[in-house]
Amino acid sequence: MEIAKTMAEGGKDVVGQLDKRISDVTAVINVRGAKLVDTLGAKIEDIDKALANRAMEVANNLDTRIGRFEELLLGRAEAVTKGKSRRAARLPRICSSSASNI
Repeated sequence: MEIAKTMAEGGKDVVGQLDKRISDVTAVINVRGAKLVDTLGAKIEDIDKALANRAMEVANNLDTRIGRFEELLLGRAEAVTKGKSRRAARLPRICSSSASNI
């Protein structure tokens, strides 16, 4: 009987020690998990800021290039229009000289 009592008390001690160890490990995991969440949150914010800055740079660059492209197109359209206007202005003179040659 004495042996059974000793074994039961020893078993209770082992269970108590295991419970304490599990509680300690759980506390460590919770602390490290919280630190990891904070670190990841900070990294995500840094990445978000970097991407936002880069997106603005790209948008500004595209806007500048589109503006330059529009200027080039407008200049080319004006040159074509002036060329056609000059040719159209010469057309009556060409037609009248052709008519007089007929």
